[in-house]
Amino acid sequence: MQLAFPDAEVVDYAHLIPTLRLPDVDDRHVLAAAIAGGATQIVTSNVRHFPSDVLAPWSLAAVSPDAFLLSVLGRHPDLTVKTIRERALELDRPAIGVSGVLAALAKSGAPEFARALASQLLD
Repeated sequence: MQLAFPDAEVVDYAHLIPTLRLPDVDDRHVLAAAIAGGATQIVTSNVRHFPSDVLAPWSLAAVSPDAFLLSVLGRHPDLTVKTIRERALELDRPAIGVSGVLAALAKSGAPEFARALASQLLD
């Protein structure tokens, strides 16, 4: 992750953890890092673990991976399609192709994104 996104590492957030209240206390580090990093969204499959009333004071929202990827597709359709095509070509051990990438996306929590992308990628 550090090689791909060198500016994405959040440090100096541990002091916030004890001050935060979430339904699942094991998720407090995620919220603390989001606050310290100046995030606007927490992308999680466990949206219910991050209630909007808890996130509101920090202008944060919890969104599912599917919703996040759909918003990226909506804002940058050409770049998203190009990137997925390129990544599908790079997967050669085993080669799964675009259809395989779409199936993997659907299975891993982004079925609506996979459906929205399918018509553009499989033309």
